[in-house]
Amino acid sequence: MRVLLDDGIDEMLGDALTGHECVTAVDAGLSGMSVGELRTKLSEAGEGWEAWVTFQRGDGDGDSRYLPGMLNLALDAEPRSYEDLVSYMPQVAIALLKYEAGDRVEIGKDWIRKLES
Repeated sequence: MRVLLDDGIDEMLGDALTGHECVTAVDAGLSGMSVGELRTKLSEAGEGWEAWVTFQRGDGDGDSRYLPGMLNLALDAEPRSYEDLVSYMPQVAIALLKYEAGDRVEIGKDWIRKLES
């Protein structure tokens, strides 16, 4: 699966997701964009990303971090350290296998919750 990692998610974490092609927003030239700009850019580019890993920002807008046509995985809180971020990777790996494009999933350190549309 081709996985796009949001700003702030280290590319080394993508290496931990064996069997998936993970690229950071920085490496893809998509860093620093608002989600609206990112939606436009991805639809124009036709890159074929299948999943998006981001942080739950808690801004009150449930769709603000949603990218249509992709499996959307939102970490429940922005980790404070590399070790903290690594602790989310088992659930990310499970979600990549269990869910599909269009699904919205929140991930905690030891839980996964699919959001209803």
